[in-house]
Amino acid sequence: MLGSMARFPGTETHKNRAGLRPGDGVRCRRSRANAEAGLADRRGIVCEVRPDNARVAFAADGAGAWLPNESLLPEADPADTALALLGRVLHTLRAERAEFEEGTLIVFGEELPAAAIDAVRSLLGERLVTCTLAPAGVHEIATRLHWHP
Repeated sequence: MLGSMARFPGTETHKNRAGLRPGDGVRCRRSRANAEAGLADRRGIVCEVRPDNARVAFAADGAGAWLPNESLLPEADPADTALALLGRVLHTLRAERAEFEEGTLIVFGEELPAAAIDAVRSLLGERLVTCTLAPAGVHEIATRLHWHP
């Protein structure tokens, strides 16, 4: 079963049953657990996917939560233009996961076509303050974006 295991720890590509990927829009189901957490019907953008859970950002600064996959529904429009822009950036950069650190979005992925950087610059326009690329671990590229949502 070597085909289903990563050769190097931390380089696995996580997927969930719903087929969600970083950058996808989601809506929290109307469930008791989501209602108790104040998340029922709340819309967000997937930032990271694990087999049983996904980390969802509910604001463009990354504020969000880890939620069970079954508590999320795909949603075409997050209804927030800053969140929609975040989703487009994550899709454009082929994100495997995204983190937020002191006002900077860090997008991790395995490969990055050169045209993706130009596309992100076009998407963000004058909101983009800095964009740097650096190796992250053995098989990842970290794209650090400081932008004004």
